[in-house]
Amino acid sequence: MKKLTYRFLAIAILFACSIFAVNAQESEYEKEMKKMQEEQEKEMLEMVNEYEDFIKKEQEAFDNYIKQADAEFSNYLKGQWDAFAVLKGQKQNAAPGPVKVPVFDPAVISKKEVKTFSVSKGEADMAPRQVETMGVPVLPNEQTLQEKDFTSRDGSVGFYGTNVRYEYDQNLEKSFSGSINEGNISKYWDELCGAKYFPLLDQLLGFKTEYSLNDWGYYMLVSKIAADIEKEQNASSLLTWFLMIKSGYKIKIGYSDNKIYLMLPSNTTMYGMSYFTFNGLSYYVPGLKGEKIYTYKKDFADSRLIFDLNITNPMNLGSEAGKRELSFNYNGKDYAFSVLYNKSLIEFYNDYPQCEIGIFFNASISRIAKESLLEKLKPIVSKMSQLDAANFLLTFVQTAFEYKTDQQQFDREKFFFAEEVLHYPFCDCEDRSVFYSFLVKELLGIDIVGLNYPGHIATAVLFTDKVTGDVIAYQDKKYIIADPTYINAPVGLTMPDYREVKPGIVVVDNLQNTEQMKRQLWEKIYAGGGSRGDNGQDIVFDETGNAYVTGFFTGEAQFGNFKFTTSKDEKDIFIAKMDKKGNFMWAQQAKGKGNEVAFGIVLDKKGNALITGTFDKEITFGGKSLKVSDKPDAFVSKYDKNGQLLWANKVGLDTVSEMLPNKVYMANFSSNGKLIGKKFFSETEYFDKYGVFVDSTGNAFVTGSFSTALAMGSSKDVVTNTAAQVSFSESMQLMASKLIEGNYSPEVIGLFSFIQSIRANGAKVEGKVIQEAIDKSNPEFKNTSPKVYKNLGDMSLIKNASGIVSINIGTGQSIQLNTIKIDNNSKVKFVTYEDGNSRINVLNGISMSKGVMKYDLNFIKIFKDNGDLLLDYDADNTQKRINMKKDLME
Repeated sequence: MKKLTYRFLAIAILFACSIFAVNAQESEYEKEMKKMQEEQEKEMLEMVNEYEDFIKKEQEAFDNYIKQADAEFSNYLKGQWDAFAVLKGQKQNAAPGPVKVPVFDPAVISKKEVKTFSVSKGEADMAPRQVETMGVPVLPNEQTLQEKDFTSRDGSVGFYGTNVRYEYDQNLEKSFSGSINEGNISKYWDELCGAKYFPLLDQLLGFKTEYSLNDWGYYMLVSKIAADIEKEQNASSLLTWFLMIKSGYKIKIGYSDNKIYLMLPSNTTMYGMSYFTFNGLSYYVPGLKGEKIYTYKKDFADSRLIFDLNITNPMNLGSEAGKRELSFNYNGKDYAFSVLYNKSLIEFYNDYPQCEIGIFFNASISRIAKESLLEKLKPIVSKMSQLDAANFLLTFVQTAFEYKTDQQQFDREKFFFAEEVLHYPFCDCEDRSVFYSFLVKELLGIDIVGLNYPGHIATAVLFTDKVTGDVIAYQDKKYIIADPTYINAPVGLTMPDYREVKPGIVVVDNLQNTEQMKRQLWEKIYAGGGSRGDNGQDIVFDETGNAYVTGFFTGEAQFGNFKFTTSKDEKDIFIAKMDKKGNFMWAQQAKGKGNEVAFGIVLDKKGNALITGTFDKEITFGGKSLKVSDKPDAFVSKYDKNGQLLWANKVGLDTVSEMLPNKVYMANFSSNGKLIGKKFFSETEYFDKYGVFVDSTGNAFVTGSFSTALAMGSSKDVVTNTAAQVSFSESMQLMASKLIEGNYSPEVIGLFSFIQSIRANGAKVEGKVIQEAIDKSNPEFKNTSPKVYKNLGDMSLIKNASGIVSINIGTGQSIQLNTIKIDNNSKVKFVTYEDGNSRINVLNGISMSKGVMKYDLNFIKIFKDNGDLLLDYDADNTQKRINMKKDLME
């Protein structure tokens, strides 16, 4: 287990001592200072000892739990495995498209009347992409006390244009000899459990976050590294199985003809891959040709994850860019430009299983491809009407890319992800529809669906302007047909061969539109006095489009006809329901005697809303009051769809919260609000699934961090006097000195000093005080970064408000820090990890620009060793890594 650092406790003592040293003028004061220092050091030592005792007990309990779970599973594996009949892989629903595509002749406009088809929800081919709101949250992996010393080996693998370096315990190199049977597999499990596998597992999960891998990408990486550690195929498969189980997946293994096979659980069909179904869940078996396999039924404890093949975030793989030259004519004007794409992702897609068409419609594309396309097309379509822009993009897809069917190009059916259209010389109907769907969502921000005809794929667009043409009516909305394969045909026309055919619907999730709706709803809430508690899931939508939102307010809040007030300057929680037009249907206040903040919300299957947050004294939900002892605590409360409180309960952290820095908590509640239990885990940089979750039975799970979530419940007074501001400057100096000793990169010492001083002091700080602090800690900063230095001085107020920092600009205008724009009254929250890296979570008001495009910033991660910043932005969590000095300060 990693040793805890007590940075903030030590700094607090040094800070206090420095203030006394400044004011001490006589020996009597020096004695008093020395006495106070000794008392504080003694108090800190007692706290450290108390913390270490608690951690030791928690760790021993965890170790025993892991050993017991491993042993129980080992014993289970020794039992008789069952033979399962394996089904041949399902044949992909072919959409070959026409061998020769029709060309629309504007001179021969059809005089047939407009066609309208109504499609019910049950006829939709696929629901929107899966969202991580239902089910038990995925928790960080804890390390055992034995994971300190081991004989390590270094490894390196090439992974789609990225060189992945890792280290591992040599005891993971376990050859698998002898016959394949239950006893030998159980023995192999025991040997792997006896190795020091946690460090490798921690690296793997870190890679998953760093490269933004989905489940398939993570499986491919684990398989690649396992094959590098153990070259023999059966041993490699067993190591992959072991590491995936320890990562939380419900993966199984089976054997057939003396060979080990991995069995991948998924609710998404993987075409052409053998599979069998157990307890309603399909397990896909890559490489299996036989009709029978032996396997077990019971899952390892805490294995809950099934494979989600959606690609919700752009993956950060490779850096080699491909270029595609494109040209076309629209309304008599020629257009020609080049676009870039990620060649490593093309390689990754080649190894991706062929699956349901909705996966391709909903997939994100690489940062370089997205930004390249949008930078070329946005300036053009932004000057057009909605219909004209849709027709421009439709003509672009119809005529800038040559057509061939998959059979003609590959001699097999192959669905394209949108980015693949830019790589291959030809594309067919479904590829064009996927690509057009991406452009409409990103550039126009309006909804679109795929149309699944027998042997053909097209699209239909939901215009907000009045547009005429052939209609697909779906869920009380009228979508206008747009066919990217009907060459030169404008929006509104169906390909002739399909005018009398009713299509199926491929539901396409529109992240841009959803984020825009969230922004608009939050603007109304901000105007009414509400604020966000964090940048997680604090707003959700039900099936009819109504929104449920939670947060906090100070003083007065007016949400429609619902008016609330707090005591003095304290914070209270609100939850509200808004209709599709943004009108408040109901709102409720959770009133307290301290500071309360809500930061997470989820809906269960019955439409009830569950919220979570923190409080530091007493809070009342309806007639239900919760109290803490003397430290902050977390809560979860449940409301029905009409706003009536069903129950509320606390997690019970108020007895341990000050003893567990750098820890994550998870509490489990029954559907009627009874606390079932809670666990603690080490906080890691790859884990950020904080909030409230609910499973299919209605049980609730709450996760949060002691160093971030509970800091929001602090009722520390805000200090505004001049002496405190001077102390803030001195605090930054002390911080900077500590960071220099900790080998922090010089480029980010000032930023880290500022972040940690804000977190530790809880103060209002004028811009000139920030500049003075910078002058003392880094005198050259104003010369090396004059624009940034000046803009920091324009910040009239930065306030640490219970963990949330408000940034007010003296001029009332936005300020620019290179590509980053900070609006007046923007809000952020700082997180510092145990290894020294930090993260700035953006609650609102900060964006970044890329050419003509503007993206909302989600968070900034700051790396202490090299001065790099990781920018996470846009609705799909696109990421870009830059350097503080090279890219931001110049």
